[in-house]
Amino acid sequence: MRNELRGVHKSSFHVGRRICEAVEKAFPEFKAAQHRKRAKYRNPDNIAHPSKELQSIFKGFHKGNAAREVARHMNIENNTSKSFNHLVTGLQKLVQQNLPSQQD
Repeated sequence: MRNELRGVHKSSFHVGRRICEAVEKAFPEFKAAQHRKRAKYRNPDNIAHPSKELQSIFKGFHKGNAAREVARHMNIENNTSKSFNHLVTGLQKLVQQNLPSQQD
């Protein structure tokens, strides 16, 4: 799996576009085109408080609901957030360690 993650690093513009598109799919009132070119959206790891940022953009944003809805539209194989990729890699290792051996 680690090799699959190696090829996902793209330009920061694409990071912003992917994240913004996932948010827009979950919440159509969020207009990705208006935000994805702004510097702070290019690398999601640079946003200190993403939920507060989204609350300032549109009313009715709720962190718990957003986590579930945006996750449905995220592509874990094509995400260049370093912290997100570390989480995915760690979870994949944990799952692999806990799977029974196929030779058993």
